[in-house]
This record gives sequence, C-alpha cells and structure tokens, in this order.
Amino acid sequence: MKKLLCIVLSVLMLCSFVGCNKKPDDTGDHVLKIGYVENLTGKSSNSGSLCKRGIDLAHELNDKVTINGVEYTVELVVVDCKSDKVEAATCASRVIEQEKVTAILGPSNSGTNMAMSQIVEDAGIPAICGTATNPLVTQGYKYYFTACFTNNFHATVMAQFAYEQGWRKIAVVKEIDTEAAVDCANRFEDIFKKLTGDPDCIVTEVGYNVADQDYNAQIGVLKQAQFDAIFAPNTAANLAMMMAQAETAGLDAKWMGIDSCEVAAFIEIGGKSLVNRVFFSSFFDSGTAQTPTTQKLFDEYAKRYDDVIAAHTAMSFDAYNLLIEGIKQAQSLEGDKIVAAMEAIKNFEGASGYLSFNENHNVENQAVIKTVDENLKFHYVTTVKNGN
Repeated sequence: MKKLLCIVLSVLMLCSFVGCNKKPDDTGDHVLKIGYVENLTGKSSNSGSLCKRGIDLAHELNDKVTINGVEYTVELVVVDCKSDKVEAATCASRVIEQEKVTAILGPSNSGTNMAMSQIVEDAGIPAICGTATNPLVTQGYKYYFTACFTNNFHATVMAQFAYEQGWRKIAVVKEIDTEAAVDCANRFEDIFKKLTGDPDCIVTEVGYNVADQDYNAQIGVLKQAQFDAIFAPNTAANLAMMMAQAETAGLDAKWMGIDSCEVAAFIEIGGKSLVNRVFFSSFFDSGTAQTPTTQKLFDEYAKRYDDVIAAHTAMSFDAYNLLIEGIKQAQSLEGDKIVAAMEAIKNFEGASGYLSFNENHNVENQAVIKTVDENLKFHYVTTVKNGN
C-alpha cells in the first residue's frame, strides 16, 4: 500500500511540473499572434504613423477570433523596421522565427514590403499591407496580399485625369532610388502615350535621389521645356520641397502625384505653393466612402483624434480586418488555408468600399483625385472607378 501511495504521489508531483502534458489551449488562454512590421521611424515614418492608427483602431474593435469553437485573443507583435529594407527583412524573420506569428501585417511603403516578400513566402506565413502600391509586392507570391490597388492603377488614373484636363504634353520627375516611384512614372508614360497617340507627349524627364533637398538643377531643366503639367509620383517631403523651390524660381506649373502626398508633412513643407497646383490619386476620401463600416471608422476615430482620417489609416484598418476575416473563414491557423480563404473573399465591407482580391492579391476598388485648397486642406476633386 505504501508503495502504491508513493507511485501516486510521484505521478502527482510530475504533473505539477509538466502539467500532465496539458496543451496550452487547455488553459483557457488562447492567443493568436500577428506580427506588425511598420515604418515607425525614418523617412517613411509619416505614412507609417498614419497606418498604425488604422491597425490599432481595427485591433481594438476586432481582437477576438473563434476557430472551431475556441475563442482566441489577437495579440499584435509590433516591430519598427525604421524605413529600411534590410531591417524590414530582419523584422519579418524575427516575428516568424522567434514570435511564431500566424500572419504578418506589412509596413506602409513598397520597398520594405518587397524586402519581406520572399521571407514570408519561404515560411508559408500569410501577409497583407494596406498601402504598398508596387505590383511586385505580391506578383508571383502566394502568401502576400495588399488592401489597395497598385501603381498600375495610380498611373492609369492620373494619365486619364491628365488627358481629361486637355493636357497633351507632360514632364516627368522620377525619384530614381524609390522603386515604386520609378515604376509608376514609367507606367504613366506608357499609358499617356497610348491615350494621346503621341510618342513625343513626354517632353522631358528629370531625376533625383530621395536624400536630395536642393532641386535647382532639376527645376532649371523643367523651365526650359514646354508642357501642360508635371507628373511626379514621389515621396511627399521631396515633392513638397521641389514645388516650393519651383515657385520661388518662377516655375508656375500644375503637378500630379499619387497617394504619398496625403500626409501632413506634404502641406507643412509645401504650404501655399501647393494650393490648386497639385492633383493626386488616393484610395479613400472621408466625404465619399459609402459603407456602414466607413461610418463606424469615423465614429471611433473621432473619439481618439481631432483631425481628418487619412487614406493610409483607412486602408490599414481594412488590411487588418481583411486578414482577420480570412482567418475566420479559414477556421484554421494554417497558412495555406488562410490564403485560400482570403482569395475567396468577395465584396467585403471595408471602410474604403466593398473589397475583393484580384488574381494578383490586390484589392480592386475605386480611386479619388484630391488637391490642396486655399485653407491648406486636402480637397476632393473627383472619383475614378476602374479596375487594376
């Protein structure tokens, strides 16, 4: 009897140390980890901070997932990639290998996402970003998605807008060390040539590096050319500085950009030189988006912030919710099943519209054109409905 009692006590002691092989899920503490890599510092921190607002809001409102009857709490593992491609790759590897995340939310710009694409692919981890517009972010990758349309559509929209304005001769400014900017500029040129039927409609090109702050040389070249407008799909701070210097140099021109313009720093740097001179394509306008989720985002945003919702915030809000929807529909934490479920999403009610993924894992939606008005506020001009 003593011997039997000793055996029972030994088993009980062992169970107290190892939990009798109890699975973590049996404790009632079910955690679903999602890595969030973002440009919180560095040259892209303006857009990164706006994206984080959207991710944080979506997480606050939608932080539970029930899978096969088990409720999981979503835990965001936030890491700063410092607007650096090498650091972005390192961050992706860290959250996959050390944090064992189920999925990843990507940063605000294309270059850092592209640095992560192959790492995500090799690991079989689903990833989605809200505002990376280079088609190469998702092209050829099974596991990467974006919640926005790509530079293909930005270029199409702005080429159509220019043509509809009656502009037939365009100058192009390229930020030569930013892949997304160069890709968009090249596509714009091709599309505009087809629209006009004029192989010489692009009258001049100038280039600069993102670290540059003096654009007198580029402005000098532009002043020598005859054109109706300038297309410059570049970083907000650089474009704003260039426009301010152009005004000082006596270059009175119309400028076109893309969604990168839609950050506070653009207006802070460019000031009055931007007013009614710049037109850019964006994913979202707070006065035109029409879904119940749009109003929900407005209401929740107003409780926390006193400014207008930026497109970056709305798109990141949608990216988070699309990922959670994919996990819910998959009823699994397996990467392949989540990917299949996300591909099957149709007309999901997002803040930026009713969303579906195309064959390249980009969302097909509408674009809006905005300018900067006399009150130094972003102002809606028109909507363009089309496909990628």
